Amino acid sequence: MNRREIYNKYDGHCAYCGKKIDFDDLSIDHLIAVSKGGTDEVDNLIPCCYLCNHQKDNMTVEEFRAYLENIEYTLDDYKPYRAALLYKRISLVKKKPIVFYFEQVEDNLYNK
Repeated sequence: MNRREIYNKYDGHCAYCGKKIDFDDLSIDHLIAVSKGGTDEVDNLIPCCYLCNHQKDNMTVEEFRAYLENIEYTLDDYKPYRAALLYKRISLVKKKPIVFYFEQVEDNLYNK
């Protein structure tokens, strides 16, 4: 495995959220977790930030998408979140479908 090759796949951006990551902060994720039959081959490895890698854990891409699309429901159990909503320190935003950075980039590459 060549870390630089994986880092360069999306020009130093997290394949999930699109955040620019420093090479030294690179996390490498398996698109398909080894525990679910994925391999350590380069085509199954993508660059990502620590937060996305930690949140995704061993979920499939679709499971991760569903988790993110419903994350505000898990926040309802968090008292500071409910207080922030109550006192209008934050507001709910209209839900948008989760489209990962790697999907946007690949879609642009294939539609040129």
